[in-house]
Amino acid sequence: MRLLGRLACAPLLFATACAPAAPPAHTGPPPSPSANAHRKRQKHHEPRPTAPAAAKIDLTNAVTQNARDADDRLIFAMGDTCKIEVPPSGPELATHEYEDVDCPSDYDDEAWDDCAFILTRASSGCYCVPSSEDSAKPPKPTGCPKLERGAR
Repeated sequence: MRLLGRLACAPLLFATACAPAAPPAHTGPPPSPSANAHRKRQKHHEPRPTAPAAAKIDLTNAVTQNARDADDRLIFAMGDTCKIEVPPSGPELATHEYEDVDCPSDYDDEAWDDCAFILTRASSGCYCVPSSEDSAKPPKPTGCPKLERGAR
């Protein structure tokens, strides 16, 4: 029997038969169900409705307050979970796909309750910038997190 990718193939009299290779035997105790769980953030309240800013907001020198993972991808707070954007796995390149990650402890700040995508700090205050799917919506004013991230 030989391995071919993820298939185990065995020669037969007139052909070769292949079947999915058996997963490696697991040694030790089975993993706990929470072994793949990610750290969630402490949610203080449901997102509060806020009206978009009345005047045009200058975000030219604004600084994104979202943390980044080890691969320099923005971490988004979505409810009590945190996610990063990953390349689409299907044929539709226009869709966005997200993967759960551990929430940084500073995402327990109340400011993240009202902003599910990008929180940015400008000279006039903090704003929640909508995702590219909601690009027609203007940024909305929101509270600033206590931890201030610098420009990158």
